[in-house]
Amino acid sequence: MSNYLSIKLKQIKYSGDNIGRELKFKLKIGDQVAEMSIKLPRGESRSLNKVIFQKTSKEKIIALPIATEVKETSERHIDFGSGTSRFKIQLKEGRIQKNIFDIEVKGSGREKGKTGIFTFILEASVEPALCYVSDVWPNGWLRVKFDNGDIYPLPQTLKVEMIKIEKGHEYFNILEGRFRGRKASVGLEDGQSHLSRKGKHKGPARLVFDQKAEKLAINGLGIYNTDMDENNPLPPGRYALEIPDEPHRRGEIYMEYSKYAKTWFRIGHQGSRFLHVGSASGGCITVTDKKKWTEIYNFLIRSRKDTISIGEVLVKQ
Repeated sequence: MSNYLSIKLKQIKYSGDNIGRELKFKLKIGDQVAEMSIKLPRGESRSLNKVIFQKTSKEKIIALPIATEVKETSERHIDFGSGTSRFKIQLKEGRIQKNIFDIEVKGSGREKGKTGIFTFILEASVEPALCYVSDVWPNGWLRVKFDNGDIYPLPQTLKVEMIKIEKGHEYFNILEGRFRGRKASVGLEDGQSHLSRKGKHKGPARLVFDQKAEKLAINGLGIYNTDMDENNPLPPGRYALEIPDEPHRRGEIYMEYSKYAKTWFRIGHQGSRFLHVGSASGGCITVTDKKKWTEIYNFLIRSRKDTISIGEVLVKQ
């Protein structure tokens, strides 16, 4: 599995001679470029905490070239300095690594003979590339674009592997569910990700449905009232419960009870029987305790049996 590397520009310190305060900085790390303009008086420092490089990699160690340019632009003659460095990073999860280097800027014009020194402090952090779809407003479904241009929603907690972040979009492989094996992307929202590294799945959900009593028992959670169409009952047996495939519009009328009312779990791997919230059954296991659907959803959406199913339900006559 890949690791996700992020490098932040933590701080810039200005020492040496005073060559002015109107500064432009350009840092190129690998193939990624970050530019910024700031006012910084000589003798002071600026904390930035700005992400300037992101990458996923399966390597254990990576050495990144850094090319840096500094310009002071308030005078008629532009003061300029540049330099190179190298950041060797061990791609080990949870380890924070720093790189500190100086760039000298030679004054020109009336600043000729002066040298300003700018110290850059970079910080690299490494996390797993494995991510999960966040609880996206308003109902837990995240609309993403596939590599062929199609747009489909993905359910909360779906497992993905980050590929890269580029031009305000995150690109990833889908590892489970209906679209497993596909590549997709989603835009950042105000610079924030719709994916989370928190949300590790728990084990498979175990449910028992007593058709005669119209009760659904969820191991580790509780017992709930249900409805089943007596003219179209489920044959007794053990069935997989699938990872949700798409929002179901017929659940919309129950949104007042749970914002997740449109999330249904298919019973078995084919056909149109689902576990869902509602008032009556047309052949599905319909949970009629409508106000309790959110607690059921929160339990099931984090459960996993494999890359297709969240668990299984035992159906009794």
